[in-house]
Amino acid sequence: MDNNGKGLIEQDLALLINSLLVEKERYKQEELAQKIKGVKSERTAELVAELIHSCDAYIRNLAIELLISMEEKALPVLKEKMSDKDRNIRKFALDALKHIRGKHSCEIALEALDDEDEMLWKPHWKLLASSRTKKLQAGFCTF
Repeated sequence: MDNNGKGLIEQDLALLINSLLVEKERYKQEELAQKIKGVKSERTAELVAELIHSCDAYIRNLAIELLISMEEKALPVLKEKMSDKDRNIRKFALDALKHIRGKHSCEIALEALDDEDEMLWKPHWKLLASSRTKKLQAGFCTF
């Protein structure tokens, strides 16, 4: 494994993520997160997305930040998380989606309007409604 996180194999990535979970010093957690951030792939996004289930709010927030930094690579797993039975997980996915610009991220986020739990989308309703209008007008939308 090299110092900047590039060229990591999945086993090394899993080790970094596990280290992130057991490390207690925030500074070291940030260092680990920076290494993980250097590996932008759908598999990395899948592994990182599991961190949003953490009981530790700091780890959940790091996971959201990492998913945002992965941009398009994170969209498949975020779409999957939008169907999670836990509304908090769906909300965390929506929180990440609103920071990823692009047509596909917008389309996934707009699906939140179909969620029966209005507490998921209500805090974002103005943004989502505005995006839906822009999408209809321009054929796509960005947040």
